[in-house]
Amino acid sequence: ASVSGRTLRTLEAARLAHAAGAAVAGITDNPGSPLDEELATCLVLGTAPPAELAAHAYAGYKNHVAQTQSFTAVWAVELALCAAATGAELDVAARIGRPLGELDAALERAAPEHLAGGADFVFLGSGPHLPMARYGAAKLLEFGLPAQAQCLEEWNHLEAFVAGERTRAVFLAGDEPSFARAAELVGPWSELGVQSLVLAPPNH
Repeated sequence: ASVSGRTLRTLEAARLAHAAGAAVAGITDNPGSPLDEELATCLVLGTAPPAELAAHAYAGYKNHVAQTQSFTAVWAVELALCAAATGAELDVAARIGRPLGELDAALERAAPEHLAGGADFVFLGSGPHLPMARYGAAKLLEFGLPAQAQCLEEWNHLEAFVAGERTRAVFLAGDEPSFARAAELVGPWSELGVQSLVLAPPNH
C-alpha cells in the first residue's frame, strides 16, 4: 500500500514479490502512479485528491493536510482482504466505524485539556500497538508539534526518568494486558508531573 503510489520501498517490495511468483495487489490513492501502472491488480481508493498528492511528496508536512482518512481506508481494505482470504464474515464498516465514533466522542472531552501546555508529546504502545503509536506521533509532527513514538517498556525504563510537567503521554491500550499495564504505570508517571491519556476499549 502506498497513498502516493510512488513510495520507493513499496515499489521495490512489489517488484521483488512479483518476481518471486507471488500474487501482488496494490492499494493507492493515486491513479496512474507507478504502483498502479506496474501491478495488474491495484485498488484506487480516492480518499485524497491526486493533484494534492502530486504537489508534494508528503502533503501533510507542508500544507497541514492530514492523510488520516487515507490510512484508515487502507486499513479497512486490508481487513476486508484478510476476511475474504480466510472466508470470514466481517462487516468492516461496522468494525471500524463504531469504535472510531466512540473514540472521537471521548477525545472531544479529554484531548484539549490533556494536550494543552505540552511541549513534549510521546505516543506509547507495545506489540501490535507500536505501529499505531508511530502513526499517532507522525500526525502531531505534521502540525509542527514535537512528538515521538516509543515502545512502552523502553520509554518507561529510559525517557520516563527525564519526563516532566510539560510531557504529554498518549498510551495505546487496545487490549486487556495493555490496559492492565496502563493502570500500573500512570500513577508513577503522574508523580513526575506527566499527564497521561489512555486510549482503551469501551468499558475500561
